[in-house]
Amino acid sequence: MNPIPRSITRTLFRFRTEITSESSSLAIRELEVAKYKASASLRYLAGLVVLPWGISISLQKGLEP
Repeated sequence: MNPIPRSITRTLFRFRTEITSESSSLAIRELEVAKYKASASLRYLAGLVVLPWGISISLQKGLEP
């Protein structure tokens, strides 16, 4: 266990990047990560809907004579 909580170290890191003017590259990186997370979430939700639907259709087609 770390004696300093992660949120505090993250805040200090962001403060340091603002001071050293690395904030634009950090903001771009955070946007890329957020875009990736949103994309992964949408693909997961689509899979939750499409996969059971596809399985039921394929089973119905397979059981027909």
